[in-house]
Amino acid sequence: KNRSAQRLLFLGESACMESSGLPKLPVPALEQTCAAYLRSLEPLLTTVELDAAKEAVREFLEPNGVGQRLQQLLLQRAEEKENWLSDWWLKVAYLSYRKPVLLWSNPCIVSLEPAFPGSFSGGDAQVKATASCISRVLYFKHLVDTRTLPSRTPTECMKQYDSVLCCCRIPRAGMDELKTFAGTSSHFVVAYRDNFFKLDLPRWGDSGFSPDSIVPALQAIKDNYKDSGPKVGILTGADRDSWAAAYSHLRESAVNCATLDVIESAVGIVSLDDVEFSSTDEAAGQVLHGWGSQQCSANRWFDKSNQIITTPSGLTGTNMEHAPTDGAYSIRLGEYSNSGEHRELEMERPVVAVPPAQPLHWHIDASTEKAIAKACAQVDSLIDRFDMRITRFTDFGRVALRKTGVSPDSFFQMAVQLAYFRLHGRVTATYESASTRKFRDGRTDTIRVCSSDSAKFVQNMDRVERKKALELFRTACKSHIEYVRRATDGQGIDRHLLALYLLAAENGLLAECALFANVGWRRSQNFELSTSQLPSSFDCVLCFGPVVETGYGICYILSRPNSIIFATSAWKTSPHSAAAMAAAVRQALRDLHSLCLEGGAVLTSHL
Repeated sequence: KNRSAQRLLFLGESACMESSGLPKLPVPALEQTCAAYLRSLEPLLTTVELDAAKEAVREFLEPNGVGQRLQQLLLQRAEEKENWLSDWWLKVAYLSYRKPVLLWSNPCIVSLEPAFPGSFSGGDAQVKATASCISRVLYFKHLVDTRTLPSRTPTECMKQYDSVLCCCRIPRAGMDELKTFAGTSSHFVVAYRDNFFKLDLPRWGDSGFSPDSIVPALQAIKDNYKDSGPKVGILTGADRDSWAAAYSHLRESAVNCATLDVIESAVGIVSLDDVEFSSTDEAAGQVLHGWGSQQCSANRWFDKSNQIITTPSGLTGTNMEHAPTDGAYSIRLGEYSNSGEHRELEMERPVVAVPPAQPLHWHIDASTEKAIAKACAQVDSLIDRFDMRITRFTDFGRVALRKTGVSPDSFFQMAVQLAYFRLHGRVTATYESASTRKFRDGRTDTIRVCSSDSAKFVQNMDRVERKKALELFRTACKSHIEYVRRATDGQGIDRHLLALYLLAAENGLLAECALFANVGWRRSQNFELSTSQLPSSFDCVLCFGPVVETGYGICYILSRPNSIIFATSAWKTSPHSAAAMAAAVRQALRDLHSLCLEGGAVLTSHL
């Protein structure tokens, strides 16, 4: 047991730690935040608009003015709470969000590794892969429950791991609810052809059990249930208020209450899809949205924090409801459950008895049928408007990037800025996720990638001589990495300004805050570029949708030595397609690499 456990832990992890020893998230100085805010507006506003924004900030900062009063209220809140942001962030960013979690919020991770080898004694490829995924998730849960999961860094808040599993978002009118069943649940729910089944599993205990234990129960589902069930799962992909109304009606039936209780309290959902995909783009769509009501979108429960999806060939992915956890936590579980790195160790564990899965039942009346039909139409329309491309860029990877003398992350972000400018002829507000997990209950802040320096670079890259272009590029990268450091140190501006806005609303002071009525406030938060880097230890891709109708969602992996993997998404209402943006990013990557080579870059970045 000890040998297997030690070998299963990720290399480079530090010992498990208590999050209570971490510092609190600091409250940035008001003047510092306002100065950084105005700098971030410079590339986005006209001269007249910028002057108006400066005047609004000046009024906000007046001695004994509204800004100072709000700052004092925030400092008081920070004294009283473990984290002044986390409760607000959960409600404002997620639970009060009324658009569907499908495509608008949930990300997914898709394994690009080969299917699992046929080392089990029975079951088809899909069943073997699914059994192995379940086994790994349960081992991960055991580490979380016993407080033996190692932290990846000496300063990582571990609290969110309690919500990676056994957690479900509950639809409510106006604002949803989050329920966590950590430590009390050991069953999974299996979805197959829109039917749902409860799969009771033994407690992990000291020795765990082999995936072979789970194979017969999974194979029996596939062998014995050929008919499709009612498409209740599609309701979880509808807008939140429509789903809340349908959910409330479902709960009027005792049969439905019993089924919903089982689903919501499950460790996770396992979706056995009977549709295979033939390309990486199709695979990503399968895991992110399921390709519609006539394919696999009803074979889902998008409200669960963790949902494993497998195909007949044994390829796997994970769809994640975003409210309880940030990407770093969900991705750690996702890469752990989908990676094939430790397959041989699973066979060392004993085979135990697992009872057959039990079908879950629904009472469907005319009202629910109508809600399902409406949800099917809404989900199908949403997916039809969605566009996504997966790119495996093989010209170079991290090895070459580290020789350019700039941060690999800054390099990629400037390529995105250049690609956008070439396509659209302008710069735009850009979001990059910054983790604040080195603070107690830390979540995220925003890295505002678009700066005066990045704008100056992209506007002149194709116009000035190469030496000058390289100088502008390096300056833009320096500005970017300085912002990264500030944001991860709890000195970002977006969460601070959000807190001041919420306090103004709570205390009836919004009318006094011209800052929040100014065009700069609205435009700088209209993130037409929403980006995130995934530091992954195995071959995969992370996908998510854009956050505005005219925007792009771009997630990228820079950990491969000789390649870069990135997903580009867009709504078809955008002026340019996801494919066009992906092509522009590829060309920008090549152009920037050539620029650095011409400049004789030999330095190594450690960021």
